[in-house]
Amino acid sequence: MISAAGWPDSPLDAVDSAFADLTCDPDPLSLDLDTLAGQLGDDTGLPGGVVALPALRQWLLEHPGCGKWCGGS
Repeated sequence: MISAAGWPDSPLDAVDSAFADLTCDPDPLSLDLDTLAGQLGDDTGLPGGVVALPALRQWLLEHPGCGKWCGGS
């Protein structure tokens, strides 16, 4: 349980803290991008296989044009 005193005041800081907790070693959350790419189409440019969320986050930051295939502008 997280105490109110230990939780960030800003919503974005809270999301960042939660993401960090869910994606830290030794067993970070991951996503099977082969399944996702199959649903989105083969032209996404996503890396293949099971990717840990920190690595996917980094890839998304390095590829800002991904919004074209994921419903963004």
